[in-house]
Amino acid sequence: MAPSILLIDADANFRRALRVALSLEGVAVGEAATLEEAHCAMQQRRWDCAVVDLLLPCGEGPRVVELVRSRGAPGLIACSAHVELLAPLEGRAILLEKPFSPASLLACAARFLHAGSRGRVEPN
Repeated sequence: MAPSILLIDADANFRRALRVALSLEGVAVGEAATLEEAHCAMQQRRWDCAVVDLLLPCGEGPRVVELVRSRGAPGLIACSAHVELLAPLEGRAILLEKPFSPASLLACAARFLHAGSRGRVEPN
């Protein structure tokens, strides 16, 4: 089974660009733009890693983080262009400042993606 990442970000273009790049690396990618969509995606599949933009509409970012943690996703990467939003999650998630490259995301997620899969993703 391919390693998998759920991208939770309101920016459809950002999600699409990451999905294409990650797919080329052998990663199965899911997308969600809201808390509700994230909840549905997490009911449909067990993801190796979830990447959550903390600046989701209606203040949903922190609620999505708690959803991911409660649903038992092995990996949690919190991201934002606003560094001050990341600080409260230090030690509870991997923190990634936007903008970031697909390679940076893969480097952060590598340990989660190799936990139970046989995809092409190589750790750095």
